[in-house]
Amino acid sequence: MHLTRMVMTGPPMMHGAAHRLPLVLTQPEGSSRQIGGAWYRVPPGGAISRHRHTTKAELWFIVQGDGRVWLDEEEIKVEAGSAIYTPPLISHRLENTGVTDLILIIATHPPVEGLDPSTGGRPGTEELEVSP
Repeated sequence: MHLTRMVMTGPPMMHGAAHRLPLVLTQPEGSSRQIGGAWYRVPPGGAISRHRHTTKAELWFIVQGDGRVWLDEEEIKVEAGSAIYTPPLISHRLENTGVTDLILIIATHPPVEGLDPSTGGRPGTEELEVSP
């Protein structure tokens, strides 16, 4: 089997204070990629602003740090080892409440490539608050 490696990149900042870090995805050569991903660093006191996706679902894995996540109006405390599922059309927001960087890995389905030229953001994403 031959493997393909690609570096998945995007805008350096997303939805407020989330710093996007490069992610290397390895998959069998010639296979259709059905999932996307990214990982982010959110500094203490920083936040991912409230937004929602029209077609994309996300699964967030908290790797380091402490924070709060809102799914619509429901507030959830998160820490390393927490996983949060954000289905399409559900607004979501994350705030780092700890004293160290909060690191999270996000898996997405379907994968989203590129930026919407009219908004500068990801296609199918609606920002619901002004980025901090």
